[in-house]
Amino acid sequence: MQTDPTPPSAAPASRLRHTLTPSLVGLIAIGGVIGAGLFIGSAASLRAAGPMVLPLYVLAGLLMMAQMRMLAEMAIADPQAGSFIGQTRAALGLRAGFVAGWAYVLFWGATAGSEIIAAGPLFAQLTGAPDWYGAVGVLVLTGANNLVSARAYARTEATLSLVKLAAIAGFVLIGLVAAATGAPGGPRAGRLAAEGWAPEGWFAALAILPILIQTLTGFEIATVAAVESIDPVRAVRAASRSLVLRVGLFHVVGLAMVLAIVPRTQIVVGQSPFATALARLHIGAAAQILTAVVLVAVASCLNSALYAASRVLFELAGTADAPAAFGRLDRSGVPVGAVACAVGLAVAVALLGLVSPQAGYVIALSLAATLIIVTYILAGLAQIRRRTSGGRVVPGMAMWGFPLLSWLTIAAFAAVLLSLLATASGRLDLGLGALALLVLWRLSGRHRTT
Repeated sequence: MQTDPTPPSAAPASRLRHTLTPSLVGLIAIGGVIGAGLFIGSAASLRAAGPMVLPLYVLAGLLMMAQMRMLAEMAIADPQAGSFIGQTRAALGLRAGFVAGWAYVLFWGATAGSEIIAAGPLFAQLTGAPDWYGAVGVLVLTGANNLVSARAYARTEATLSLVKLAAIAGFVLIGLVAAATGAPGGPRAGRLAAEGWAPEGWFAALAILPILIQTLTGFEIATVAAVESIDPVRAVRAASRSLVLRVGLFHVVGLAMVLAIVPRTQIVVGQSPFATALARLHIGAAAQILTAVVLVAVASCLNSALYAASRVLFELAGTADAPAAFGRLDRSGVPVGAVACAVGLAVAVALLGLVSPQAGYVIALSLAATLIIVTYILAGLAQIRRRTSGGRVVPGMAMWGFPLLSWLTIAAFAAVLLSLLATASGRLDLGLGALALLVLWRLSGRHRTT
């Protein structure tokens, strides 16, 4: 039996139901991007890079825009191939599809676990109840939501995403009003670079680029959700043209407002810099308001993480790269086994966080960040392979400056990975990532020969 047969140009047609509108697909992708990483995790980036975080976010956003363009080109040219994982399989072979698919699933499993852990303290701050009430409650609600139907999940996710976008817009508006009225503690342009653009040094600033890339991860969920869209071509086209730009703008403007209100040295890692900014503006109940918003963001990101992981598991089952049980649909068209597996992965990571918060949990998240970047690189190589082998290109959706920009995008992601070599912790992360990828590659070979 062949060890790595090259599949046909299209994977088997999806058996999932087509119930999602293009607008819902876009909001689903937003749900995976805006989570605790922006509202809480950005504190570490602001402390390390200061104002330099803003142009670095722009750079990361441009990189993600180029990546989305490559994914969109493939998805629109051959929508029957499935998500970008299916496109990777079709272009690079079954083993590459196996590695990319499982790396992507593991990434979202780790992300979901981190959101579960983040939900506990947030719920406790709001209600005074034990942490585990919130963690279990958010998991049960999002898991159940994913089991109802794709449309039910999408409607919930759309609502949560709109709440998050409205919260960021509201925060910026409050800051602008404070600036216009001269309110005490209001934003001042001079604070942005009061300590210089890179107060901790340029090296420390550039070192956060992998973190920013991970923060913006999730836009590609649009190509996963498009498989269940009533108009997959329009859904992917709309997402690729404006989604990264709009959400990236929200990130940059929101963080710029934080830096204009709060001196960098007063930002505390582990605490929401947005809440700190509102407290300086003397907004009543600022902490409670932001805590509620962040809890919504955590639930939304967890919701999207379970969806993305379960749908790719379903796709992997269709090519015999995952247990057949993950490919079975219930009466509502939901892959129940795949959703259960995604929930199980999330719980495993969350439990690891409780047992080993300073070692195992951090390693799991760092490993996940490495895996998602490698998945992006494989998808970029797939786009080049399909294009150069005569693959169909839809007018108006061709990758800009092909093949130069495609290769530059891949090189940029590779450079982000290599930048991890600059620190001891980064070298450990990269080594563990390489080990995990080697294990997946070996498993893919054994799977194909048994």
